[in-house]
Amino acid sequence: MRELPEIRQDINRVDSAIRELFLLRMSLALEVAKTKAQSDDKIYKPDREAEIVEKRSAGMEEELQLKYVSLLQSMIRASREYQYSEILRQAPEKFPFKPSESLIEPKTVFYQGVPGAYQELAARALFPNCEPHNVPTWEQVFQSVRDGKADIGVVPVENTTAGTVSEVYDLLLDYDLYINRSYIKKISHCLAAVPGTKLEDVKRVCSHPHALPQCHSFISAHDLEAIEVANTAIAAQNVQKKGDKSLAAICSQEAAVRYGLDILAEGINDMQHNETRFIAVSRTLTCQPEDNRIEIAFHIPNASGTLITVLDTIAHYGIDMTEIQTHPTVVPKVGEMITEAVRGNGAILINKDGKRFFNELNTRDAVSAAILKQKDGVAYLFFDSDMQKSLKATNKYIKQSYCVSGATIEEVAGKMGVPAAELQASIDAWKKGKAAGKDAFGRADMPRNLDQAPFYAIMVTPAVHHTMGGIKIDSKTQVYNTKGQVVPGLFAAGEITGGVHAQPPRR
Repeated sequence: MRELPEIRQDINRVDSAIRELFLLRMSLALEVAKTKAQSDDKIYKPDREAEIVEKRSAGMEEELQLKYVSLLQSMIRASREYQYSEILRQAPEKFPFKPSESLIEPKTVFYQGVPGAYQELAARALFPNCEPHNVPTWEQVFQSVRDGKADIGVVPVENTTAGTVSEVYDLLLDYDLYINRSYIKKISHCLAAVPGTKLEDVKRVCSHPHALPQCHSFISAHDLEAIEVANTAIAAQNVQKKGDKSLAAICSQEAAVRYGLDILAEGINDMQHNETRFIAVSRTLTCQPEDNRIEIAFHIPNASGTLITVLDTIAHYGIDMTEIQTHPTVVPKVGEMITEAVRGNGAILINKDGKRFFNELNTRDAVSAAILKQKDGVAYLFFDSDMQKSLKATNKYIKQSYCVSGATIEEVAGKMGVPAAELQASIDAWKKGKAAGKDAFGRADMPRNLDQAPFYAIMVTPAVHHTMGGIKIDSKTQVYNTKGQVVPGLFAAGEITGGVHAQPPRR
């Protein structure tokens, strides 16, 4: 057995070699940047980066593979940032953050849902001279704009009651598009049912997952069963088709009229100051002198102090922040965010015992807390090929080796390290709940049977949702300044005091 000093000498030599190779890689990145500065070639190419990671990490033992992937991604990110800096010096016109002379006048505008949706109303308000077209999902809106089928896509990003629309922010990271306009619409929900229905006839109410919590008090006061559907206008459409007086929709007055429904109650949202902000995304960036807001979506390494560095940069340029959002679930030891659309499209959470344990569509704080209670504070997102085909993002996760897969339940269970019988029982229970319209965990939106091979699973764990412990406090919640002195009259409360969440955040 070798002595420790000898081993350390070898480590030092390896570290020196790594340093020299890193500097060489950065010099090559600089050459790439100088070439790209003279062309229209893009710096960020996610498909190429995913391919590099997949090829370089193939054949490694699993634990070492995860660590190497994290290292490789950090180096790729550093290379990309170096290229951006160089191109900014050589060709600042490639970053056109300057007022343009004309606004986009689109010929085609896409939105998610069906006619009568709030998104359609927002699209018409933003672009009154253009007839908007509807598609089933937000990702299809982004795809249509990226592929040139639409000039503009209109999507919601936040609501004063329900909070941010996380899936849309995930899509902003996945697609190379720009925000060019925003529109704030006052949201006033009504309860609509088939003609002849009385309020006392209604036993169930359906609407979008963001609209239901906006009307929580009304739903509770009338002891109604809440059912999640993809869109408020789709809710109205479903009520019309079913013709069932026990079922009502929470939707806009416009949607109720469009689908021939009677309005049983108006203004049923808990907060009368209920607004949703919509954005218009396009392939090109325009900016007007009167514009006063910028929206930035970015990835940062999972390392201590990284977020503070970002905030310092923002503060340096004198920008006031109105909100910050980080992601609740990541791949352990890697730091890659897994879009919430995976759960939304039908994936279920499985613990290390092979058991499903929570409603995947619950609020971020609740899902995070539920995962942290499981063995080792982790869970698996389990899905089948049917769900995989429905969501493009899963292909990236598969390429980057975040998924284990199997042609049978037994095979994928073995790779997950969970009992196959328990996993099968969880899937059977899911299918039974789907057939009944609601499962034991209260999930009503269950779009797939999860029985189409091959099967996939991604290990996930919660990430910090907001900055925690950013200020120093004592047991009396008194706040200390950077000199270690108590700030007179200043006390901390809520999430800033620490923990996973002091109070449930807005979604």
